[in-house]
Amino acid sequence: MLQVGSISLLMQSDRQQAKSILLKDLILLLVRCLLIIILALLLAQPIFKKTVNDNTEKGWIVMEQGSLKNNYSHYKPQVDSLLKAGYTFHYFNKEAAETDFAEALSGDTIRQSTNPRNYWLLLQSLDQHVPDSLPVFLYTSNDLGHFKGTRPAVSMNLHWNMHPTAASKSSWLANAYADALAKTHIAIANSTTEGTSIVHQQYAIGELPSNMNAENKPGGSTLYLTDDDGNTSSIPIDTASIEIVLYSNTFAADISYVKAAIDAIRSVGQRRVNVSVVRNLSSLPGKIDWLFWLSYQPLPSIITYKNALVYSPGKQQTLSSWIQPTVAGNEPFTLFKTTETKANNKDEKIWTDGYGQSLLSLQHGSKNTYSFYSRFHPQWSDLVWSQHFPEVLFNLLYSTNSYQIHPLDKRVVEPSQLLPRLVPGNNTKEKFITQLSLNMLFWSIAFVLFCLERLLSFVRKKEGSYA
Repeated sequence: MLQVGSISLLMQSDRQQAKSILLKDLILLLVRCLLIIILALLLAQPIFKKTVNDNTEKGWIVMEQGSLKNNYSHYKPQVDSLLKAGYTFHYFNKEAAETDFAEALSGDTIRQSTNPRNYWLLLQSLDQHVPDSLPVFLYTSNDLGHFKGTRPAVSMNLHWNMHPTAASKSSWLANAYADALAKTHIAIANSTTEGTSIVHQQYAIGELPSNMNAENKPGGSTLYLTDDDGNTSSIPIDTASIEIVLYSNTFAADISYVKAAIDAIRSVGQRRVNVSVVRNLSSLPGKIDWLFWLSYQPLPSIITYKNALVYSPGKQQTLSSWIQPTVAGNEPFTLFKTTETKANNKDEKIWTDGYGQSLLSLQHGSKNTYSFYSRFHPQWSDLVWSQHFPEVLFNLLYSTNSYQIHPLDKRVVEPSQLLPRLVPGNNTKEKFITQLSLNMLFWSIAFVLFCLERLLSFVRKKEGSYA
């Protein structure tokens, strides 16, 4: 046992040490708590709402994120002049977020997207963020894929500068299917700023060119193409057969015209198509991909099918008009007779007459039902006598009536056709609210707090080693 005279001094020293440890731990705890709070705020994407006044603001420069460098290279003198004059930079998005142009330009990377942004929709959103008289200089491309729907009407002082993208050509796979002879039929789209053309080729699987390859997957084979500019596209190889049923209890001639067109499709393209002519409901097969119900008899609900084209009964009308299929390249066909149209406004118009009335309408659902307000007969139209009748049916059978623009489509539109309609402003407010991102500020605060936390932890650890 070690004997000492008094331990009062030792206990006092312990109490002082405890107070010192408590004070420093509280500071460290506070720094760590602040760091966690800042990181949580960063996840919430903090913004600052700024009042825009057209009496104090010079104007806006607007570009889409991902295309800043391309736009800047085309309009550098003008953009530099506007920045020097005091114009602020904003992204072309729904929030019209303001940011520093130099920082945005240095960190901008090319945006690759399979779904290009719709500039007309973004323009309507931008119209809600700026006063009517504030100058807005917008810089975008005039690529066709960025413009969908109806051209908008806006009330702003807009100066829209458009240019085509740098890449001037591309190719992609538009279609691929296997025929009954194990040959692969391939449709390749070649696109430039002037237009897009389709080239049809036929190969055996082992004879594909060097820029194509087929890959077997659980769901079937997929074909890949790499064009001269390195763009890659892919498409499944269609190996399925289409089961088509033609039914009529009275209109035998209508069936013969439709069957002849389908036989032509099968013969020319070597498509896997099975056609059945049925006059008795009990003879209907179990699987029906397309049912042509060429009869005014009501279609029984118990019949199972994927798609059905049904004659719509009604009062017959004699007129002088035409059929306009919604397929690019087809000329109108003369129309002599129709039945009274009873199309629902929600149904999609596939074919129309010369007055814009629905002639073939589509009701979407688990069963797609097409209502036809005429007949496939020479007394009703000259469609069945036209050499383009098989092409019209082909586009209907293979769902190419819904035209979509491919992401690699390089066609451009004349800028004068894209400019919105400018209308007088109906805003009573003189001030608007825009949003300024605070991400950079909070990241800077988080970095400082992190360095401070590391410093305090190091000092605390060092003092503990000397204790």
